Amino acid sequence: MKHNPSIDLDSIYQRDAAKEIISPLIKKIAERCLHIELDYHLKNSNLNNPNKKNRKNGYTKKKIKSLFGNFKLNSPRDRNGSFHPLFIKKNQTNITSNDLDKNILYMLSSDIGRPNIRSYLEEIYQQHDNLAELISDFIIKENNSLQSKEVAKSYSIIWLESITCKNKDSLEASIKYYYLLGVSANNTKELLGVYSDKYARQEAWKDIFLDLKNRGMQSVISAYTDNDSKILEYISQIFPNVELHQESLV
Repeated sequence: MKHNPSIDLDSIYQRDAAKEIISPLIKKIAERCLHIELDYHLKNSNLNNPNKKNRKNGYTKKKIKSLFGNFKLNSPRDRNGSFHPLFIKKNQTNITSNDLDKNILYMLSSDIGRPNIRSYLEEIYQQHDNLAELISDFIIKENNSLQSKEVAKSYSIIWLESITCKNKDSLEASIKYYYLLGVSANNTKELLGVYSDKYARQEAWKDIFLDLKNRGMQSVISAYTDNDSKILEYISQIFPNVELHQESLV
């Protein structure tokens, strides 16, 4: 298969590629979690104080620093000023220092399971069990949507990146997971999947490539990855003739 002449590979392959795709996803999930929190707060506030109704009152805009790229967060407010968000706190502008950005992506991984998602969210919401359950429901829906997403038959480029984050739900000090980005023949950039692998097996890549093939992918021209010598071996078994370039995105 020849390169699509309409695609400038040099301009497409850059560190901003991961940020361009993942940063909006992190923003979307964070803002939705904050809205769920506010709805929960207002419901309880108005039940406890029926004579002093509280309601939504616009947004506070702030710049958030993330490993996958900075973004502007619209944090919802209430009229009475009694709402104190927990997912991203009022005075918080950095979600890299506590690995929240990495863990948001990790919660979208293929085999993480609801118990692990709930366990992580309990670290954030602590005494608010009902709220942790509501957020878990939302994350599970996002997870299922990503894992069932159809992929194109052919990709000009895919990026394969591994991330290590703090593991709050086991005795392991950290956990490794993988995410894949792709550029299809029509220049569309997309997140293809997120895959967890507790023991960071190199063989995990073979399972990942098989999953992509089962979801409809038939060929890849070029793959960029972060210096894992075994990846070429495994991807070549599933997608012959792929070109491998070793360089990290983040």
